Amino acid sequence: MKGIAVWIWIVASVALGMIVFVTGITVMIKSFDANNRQSIISQYSYLFSKVKTMCFIEGIGGLYHYEILVPESIRAIYMANQSDELPPSQVSVLISKQSSAVGNYFCIKFFDENIPRCEKIACSIKMTYIGSPSMKSDLFSMISKVISGTPIYKYRLTINKTDEKFVTIEGVPFLGEPPSE
Repeated sequence: MKGIAVWIWIVASVALGMIVFVTGITVMIKSFDANNRQSIISQYSYLFSKVKTMCFIEGIGGLYHYEILVPESIRAIYMANQSDELPPSQVSVLISKQSSAVGNYFCIKFFDENIPRCEKIACSIKMTYIGSPSMKSDLFSMISKVISGTPIYKYRLTINKTDEKFVTIEGVPFLGEPPSE
């Protein structure tokens, strides 16, 4: 009888240990995701302020370079014509092809949110779609997964004021260190 009681304590201790371990891992993963989300929101806000400055203050020919790290939780950062406009249904393919869109709303769309977060800009912007490329394996996504486990896509953006009320943002993905200017 005493042997059975010891086994019950051992099994209960192992079960309790597993519950604590799984809970700890879950909390760590959620904390990591929250940090990634805050980081991309901060980068998005900084980029928006730079584009806004480019629209209002910079003269024609103004040029600015910016590097942004986009976690896999981002569906797209894109330009829209309305504040609630979703990215195109095949946006991941457009990201892979480095296609562009023109609009007055600078938007970010997370995979787990139904409505994009958009900010209005007074000038027209032509911007390359940036975010998580299509699930089709390419060299960029394979190397990113090998290097960091969960992909974080790196983009080098060139912001150029081409007209009094028109700015272009060209995004080019890169691995490792970006090319120097």
